[in-house]
Amino acid sequence: RFMMFYGNTLLEDIGDISHWSTPDLTNTREMFRNNSRMTSFDLHSWNTPKLVNAERMFQGCSLAKAIDISGIDTSLVTNASYMFHECPALEYVIMEGTDIKFSGSVTIADTSINGTAKFLVSANMVNAY
Repeated sequence: RFMMFYGNTLLEDIGDISHWSTPDLTNTREMFRNNSRMTSFDLHSWNTPKLVNAERMFQGCSLAKAIDISGIDTSLVTNASYMFHECPALEYVIMEGTDIKFSGSVTIADTSINGTAKFLVSANMVNAY
């Protein structure tokens, strides 16, 4: 399932993905990487209790202004490096309603978040940055 939309430079909207079944999803590595026309991502309805790898998930989404990952369970994630790398327009990453924990010493840093992005978090953030 990883790299599903990788490099799709024509895609402007992924439509309603609220009906996608995601409880067995373990790897979102590069799933939306280089989707240069998408301006927002709404993944609030995703249920991902088995997710382990979110590396470079949104890297290169150069027009993305808002990313809502409030439905993503990060409790088992061990690799989220470069998750938001090369997203210069990114203003908001929405994680509300999620208990944000990362497994072990995972990092989402590695120059992955531009300096102007705001994280909207209503839960505790543990081992995240």
